[in-house]
Amino acid sequence: REISQGADTEDIANTLYNLGINYRHMKQYDKAVEYYTQALAVYREISQGADTEDIADTLKALGNTYQQMKLYDKAVEYQTQALAAFTVLSNGKKTEQVAETLFNLGNAHLAAKNYNKAKGSYEDAIAVYTDISEANERAAKSLCNLGKIYTDTKQYAHAERSYLKALDVWRQISQ
Repeated sequence: REISQGADTEDIANTLYNLGINYRHMKQYDKAVEYYTQALAVYREISQGADTEDIADTLKALGNTYQQMKLYDKAVEYQTQALAAFTVLSNGKKTEQVAETLFNLGNAHLAAKNYNKAKGSYEDAIAVYTDISEANERAAKSLCNLGKIYTDTKQYAHAERSYLKALDVWRQISQ
């Protein structure tokens, strides 16, 4: 996040967020969580309880970090909060941020082997991605992840359909 001239509270929050990113890239997840959590507190103080894109992004970053730490319940908790914030910010419209957060939520559920919840999140993400654009990489990945769920649950015909749909999307993207 960019820092403006003359430091203010938002600059402090942005710097805390950037430190979280830095530590996450270095795989120092505990430190990343520490800085993201501090950034979130400052963003919430600035917004006085209203959802903002900074808050939603930080919630999503926390969810992704907790998933990397294999703390799937925490990952789901923060991705769910991020989804709620992005939904409010978009006035219920289907946006890339909503779809991406649904995708992340599906990933967290899949990692925890909560197949039904993962399936629902991926299906919702695919619906949003399809409304936004016909050929989208995350839509293809969501379809592949659905295929994995179906394979893992021995629903091979459904898996095949999901993988073939993903293949169609990948081919559209590559044209």
